[in-house]
Amino acid sequence: PRMKDDLTRTEQRKQASTTNGSTWLPKMDVAESGGSYVVTLELPGVNVSNIRVEVNDQKLRVTGNRSIMWQNMASGSVNSIPAYHKREISQGPYQIVWPLPTNVNKNNISAELIDGLLVITVPKHSAAH
Repeated sequence: PRMKDDLTRTEQRKQASTTNGSTWLPKMDVAESGGSYVVTLELPGVNVSNIRVEVNDQKLRVTGNRSIMWQNMASGSVNSIPAYHKREISQGPYQIVWPLPTNVNKNNISAELIDGLLVITVPKHSAAH
């Protein structure tokens, strides 16, 4: 199962970089409890204003942009250009798409950004439906 997950993730990265110019694909967990699904995305360094959560009939889509703002660092000024000695932190546009199961209540989806984690709760329809 692990190899399939890795392959799927590799395919997602290739699609993201070729279809919309994305250079970064946040990591995602999807968990299921009795009453809901919980989608968690790692979005460190992303301002809440750079996160967009959209829901349509079949998909949950999270898009936005992460840019490291060097001018906000105490040691830099607005006009300084940093000289990198090492650069591993990806930035740029991102897009995550999760196909929604058929048993979800799309009208009551909620999202919260907590310590760099975007937690999206997708409730299931109650058994009465």
